[in-house]
Amino acid sequence: MSDQNVRTDRSAGHAQDRALSPDLLDRIFNAAGVGLCLLDADGLVVRGNDEWLRSAGFTSEEATGRNIWDLLPSSPPEFRRLHDEVRAGKSIDMPAHCLLRHGREVWYEGRLSPVRLRDGIGILITATDVTERRTTEQALRESETRNRLLFQNMLDGFAYCRMLFDERGRPEDFIYLDVNDAFTKLTGLHDVVGKRVSEVIPGIRESEPELLETYGRVARTGRPERFEIHFRPLAMWLSISVYSPHTDHFVAVFENTTERKQIEKSLREQLTVKEQLAKIAETVPGVICSFRLLPDRSACMPFAAPAIEDLYGISRDVLAKDMAPCFANIHPDDIQRVSDTIAGAARTMSRWHDVYRYLHPTKGLRWIEGWSSPIAEPDGSILWHGYVTDVTESKRAEEARLESERRATARATELQTVLDTVPAAVWIARDSQGSHIEANRFGAELLRRPRGTNVSVSAPPDERPINFRPMRDGIEIPPDELPVQAAARQGREIQDFELDVVFDDGTVRHLLGNAAPICGDDGKPQGSVGAFIDITERKRAEDELRESDRHKSEFLGVLSHELRNPLGPIRNSIYLLDRVPPSGEQAAKAKEVIRRQTEHLTRLVDDLLDLTRISRGKVDLQRARIDLRDVLRRSCEDHRFLFQGQGVELHVETADPVWVEADETRISQVVGNLLQNAAKFTREGGTVTASIGVADGQAVFRVRDDGIGIAPDLLPRVFEPFVQAEGDLARTKGGLGLGLALVKGLVELHGGSVHACSAGVGRGSEFLVKLPLAHTPKQPTTVLIASTPTRAMEILVIDDNVDAAETIAAVLAVEGHRVRVATDGRSGIAKAREFKPEVILCDIGLPDIDGYEIARTLRADDALRSTRLIALSGYAQPEDRRLAKEAGFDAHISKPSALDALLAAIVAKN
Repeated sequence: MSDQNVRTDRSAGHAQDRALSPDLLDRIFNAAGVGLCLLDADGLVVRGNDEWLRSAGFTSEEATGRNIWDLLPSSPPEFRRLHDEVRAGKSIDMPAHCLLRHGREVWYEGRLSPVRLRDGIGILITATDVTERRTTEQALRESETRNRLLFQNMLDGFAYCRMLFDERGRPEDFIYLDVNDAFTKLTGLHDVVGKRVSEVIPGIRESEPELLETYGRVARTGRPERFEIHFRPLAMWLSISVYSPHTDHFVAVFENTTERKQIEKSLREQLTVKEQLAKIAETVPGVICSFRLLPDRSACMPFAAPAIEDLYGISRDVLAKDMAPCFANIHPDDIQRVSDTIAGAARTMSRWHDVYRYLHPTKGLRWIEGWSSPIAEPDGSILWHGYVTDVTESKRAEEARLESERRATARATELQTVLDTVPAAVWIARDSQGSHIEANRFGAELLRRPRGTNVSVSAPPDERPINFRPMRDGIEIPPDELPVQAAARQGREIQDFELDVVFDDGTVRHLLGNAAPICGDDGKPQGSVGAFIDITERKRAEDELRESDRHKSEFLGVLSHELRNPLGPIRNSIYLLDRVPPSGEQAAKAKEVIRRQTEHLTRLVDDLLDLTRISRGKVDLQRARIDLRDVLRRSCEDHRFLFQGQGVELHVETADPVWVEADETRISQVVGNLLQNAAKFTREGGTVTASIGVADGQAVFRVRDDGIGIAPDLLPRVFEPFVQAEGDLARTKGGLGLGLALVKGLVELHGGSVHACSAGVGRGSEFLVKLPLAHTPKQPTTVLIASTPTRAMEILVIDDNVDAAETIAAVLAVEGHRVRVATDGRSGIAKAREFKPEVILCDIGLPDIDGYEIARTLRADDALRSTRLIALSGYAQPEDRRLAKEAGFDAHISKPSALDALLAAIVAKN
């Protein structure tokens, strides 16, 4: 494979690793707060999420697989050109546009982004239905225009101010935030916005303390008040209505009543109250009126400006006699409050103010605001002089604004919930320099920072986090080059950026992600957002895979070497057998070489098979109560010639009986592997000691040597498959590096543990095996071994491997049996029916029908029902043995089979 191909494969692997699972992508796709539609390279809809389908007016079945231009024929023509630019690799913001959906105009805005698909470049459409927002914004703009027009053309002075309090919470000053033209005309004050009243009118705190107190009380409590004051600094009378739109702010609506005061003074003796009010009504906006509250709680309106009829939809003549029709039209949810407010003002003889809903006979629901002041009459009634006005438009505008704020708050809450749910770090820069960066829950936890704190390493020194450093390839990344900062400062997207976050305790987290700028209406970056995933575990897995691949590559090389080594002597010995006398010394040596090398090959294959069985949990332990001393003695005797041949002295140390519940064959394999390992790595003249004992309620078996020892970096991995010590000694001794892995697997299957220790290279090593103790020993049982009869038997061998079949037949013939051979299943069944053998040896994997089918067929034949069937196969897992038994086989022998086991199986009783 070329280097280029390797890099391509690795890149593909990285991309695949970074991909989110399909299930998570589906949930994110459908949970998005905007409409999402994915088009393939031909413009066909691959899928759309619920929001897009809802706003577009389609079902998933109607939209999927159809061309986007067929679905949306009213799309602007220039959008086809935008789609072409996107397929060229460019992301484009969609301008706000209108589509006709089911007879109504729907406005959308969003973004077109290229997406690499298998068949080319697709397009991801991000679309937001902004119809309601545009309608609301248009209504707000129109309302704001009307309100601004009313604001600037109203005859009353208007001032919007922020109250200032001292450290004790007492009002001491206020700042003008906005005033209308009438304010300037009525007061003669200019350029007051942004200034304190103490700057505009020096000495006002001393001359008008009650005014500041009243404004402060309204700003703090939110309760409106209306009053008249002789404003000494300007030498004028002012009638002021003040209310608070929100905490610490107030609005003062006033009129200059100086002239009216002068008129009242001159006409007080000549004009009645009704005539005075009529004169005033001609000069002020809104509706001036008076109503009388009688002791029986009934009311009438003795005076009202003509505009009262349009305001309430009731004639003045009716109202002059009885105000009941007017009260009857007050909204049911407001009437009790209005009544209580009037009654309370009547008790205290204080000013009355309220805003209520009114069901106008022709205009529908309207909002009315009124103010009035009481005068007690001699007859016990109360005469209220007041002012009422229709505030429906401003009220609707206020409600629209509050609803817009509520929706914006809800959307922000939803977005924050999504950000805190996403299993990725999201960092948002709030400025174009990236000096203030906020993190979602995952991002804050990843950086070990409290929620809501600044996580930017570009922050001012007193805010900058110091518990981590961003690095790449061991070098700290300058703040300007970090993706979130770079996107905010340069206004460009950063893709597939990898970095390491190194914490002050040495912990390292590997991150991968993207960053994109957040631009304002002018197209200039105002911040940025970055999304990163933690790929630490993936990196660790990649390193482990590379290390595993290295071990496996080394293992394949060793396996090739180990398998070829015996083949050379075997081939040479066969060559000699063909050319020397069969009874000569050379022939005997050649046979011994073939036997020895065949046993070596068998051990290699057995080790591989055992390790595979252990890793798959396929090892079936035949547990019995055994004394470990017997196992140790037999194993040491079996391996004593190995130690003597290498000039190594073997010591065996035992004491009292050590009873365990274990598979004796597998425990012998454990002991043998450890002894072979010790012999392999102990030099001539060295010593190996094997001992058995009990410690801490467990059986303990030790093998200690004074050989080459184990390097510290290798010690933690000695029980891993394919791991071997480096050096000539290990290689010249051969092996696949599986012995200790088999020891660990077999010991753990018995519920035990194995440990290795060494003082270092050249200082020997020790292996310690611990097994659970059995409580009490069983009485020894006598095993009866059947003797092999000497009579000749009729045997049929069925095996598609001709060499295997003929060599088994030859071996059995040497033993005196009469043997026939079949090389496929059907011919085997035919020969069995022809000469009715006493024993059939049958392979499982045959070219025409398998051994299981052969067994079932023969068991169904009355003439062959008593024939002994033996499965002879390389399929030797517990499951294979079970299937063989269910098919009708009497025994199962795995290949390559030991001849003594084969001969014993042939003569065994069913």
